[in-house]
Amino acid sequence: MNRPGRDVPRTGQRFTVRRRLPDGGVGDVIGVLIFHDDQQLVLTDRRGRNHTIARADVIASRRVPDRPGGTR
Repeated sequence: MNRPGRDVPRTGQRFTVRRRLPDGGVGDVIGVLIFHDDQQLVLTDRRGRNHTIARADVIASRRVPDRPGGTR
């Protein structure tokens, strides 16, 4: 999420994040970024569940438009 030449992500923005899973597969999370630091990021999905993702597990990410009617 913080690649050179890209804008720094801000809390409150909506993202999709592709990450490595413990079983070796990959998975996607779409949600609002509520926290991030050098080690991890936390997104809240549309059901209100928080997903904590280690930065080392992030394969790709991008900002996505807010959901119609709001961010959630």
